[in-house]
Amino acid sequence: MAEVNVSIGGRRYRLGCADGEEAGVAAYAERMDQIANDIQSNLSQPVPEGRLMVMVGLTLADEMTEMHRKMRALERQTADARQLADTRSAPSDMFNAEVEADMAARIDAIAARIETLTEKMV
Repeated sequence: MAEVNVSIGGRRYRLGCADGEEAGVAAYAERMDQIANDIQSNLSQPVPEGRLMVMVGLTLADEMTEMHRKMRALERQTADARQLADTRSAPSDMFNAEVEADMAARIDAIAARIETLTEKMV
């Protein structure tokens, strides 16, 4: 088991993680630290550690919820585009099989990237 030393909101933590996950844990902690610093800079007095971590968690949950909303919107757009492609009566110069395949690949890549980002936020 590996260990990572991180700083969040001016406090140091030593965290255990699986071997090879050190960079990810450090990156997540860095994001938490950014949020904690933003919270503390917007308040006139220090925030107790427990309350600060709850506020950081709520901020991350809000970000993740927004990413899920965007991902669902992209999934709906993808489904709509596929349905339109399936129901069209004749190919046109603007919407042929090559263009359709390229668009579908791009949309799938965007959806996959959003899913990856969402998994990292969890």
